[in-house]
Amino acid sequence: MHRTPLLIPVLALLALLALLALPALPLLLAGCEGLHGTGGALPRERFVEVYGEILELEAATPGPRVDSTAVDSVLARHRVTRQEILRTVEVYRQNPERWDQFYAEVVRRLEEKQRERDSTAARKARGKEPAQGF
Repeated sequence: MHRTPLLIPVLALLALLALLALPALPLLLAGCEGLHGTGGALPRERFVEVYGEILELEAATPGPRVDSTAVDSVLARHRVTRQEILRTVEVYRQNPERWDQFYAEVVRRLEEKQRERDSTAARKARGKEPAQGF
C-alpha cells in the first residue's frame, strides 16, 4: 500500500497548525516556571528540529492542547529550555522573511521524515509478501 496521497493532507494540516502555532507557541511554552535559559536565540538547525517535533505533537494530539509533559520531553531530548524557544520565536517574529525560510525548512524536513516512514512501511510490507517465482 502506498501512502503518498496521505502526505498532502498531513502537510496541509501541519502548515495550518504552524500558522496557528506561531502565535500560540509562547503561550504553550510559558506555562513552566523555574527554567533558566541563556536568553539567546537557538541556532536555526536546532530550532527547525524542535519546532518540527512540536508541530508533529500538535498534529497527533486530539483536542485543543498538547500535553505540557510531551512538550517538555521534546525540549529535554534536544536540551533546550522554554526560554530559549520563546526567545527564538520572538526573534523570528521580527523578521517575516526569516520566518518564511525557517518554516520552509521545517516543512521540507517533515516531508522527508514522512517519505522515510512510507519507505520503511513499504519495505516491511514487501517483506511480508509471499515470494514470487520460486
